[in-house]
Amino acid sequence: MVVPKIPAMEKAEYDGLIESEHVCRIAFRGDKYPHVAPFVYVFDGRFMYFLSTKYGKKIEHFRKDPHVSVEVERYTPDLSSYSFVTLRGRLAEVLDPKERLAVKEKFVDL
Repeated sequence: MVVPKIPAMEKAEYDGLIESEHVCRIAFRGDKYPHVAPFVYVFDGRFMYFLSTKYGKKIEHFRKDPHVSVEVERYTPDLSSYSFVTLRGRLAEVLDPKERLAVKEKFVDL
């Protein structure tokens, strides 16, 4: 049996996927197991910004270790087409008031 491999995407392709979608899953390093949570996000072409509450398990895990994996996917209802990208990185809280306002406006525009 031949198992087909998913072809690698070029940067423009995965940037396009990230740009076109707005829901992702983030995997945090949990206490015993990874903790995965859905997030709404916006993408400015360089950074992804996530909408989050300031409480809960995800915030506890973020405070302990900001390193995460992020998964964005797109698929058709019948699953005849499926694309995804998995990113690894570090979350950082946006603290600058001007930048916070700009990010909030991106979410309003969404």
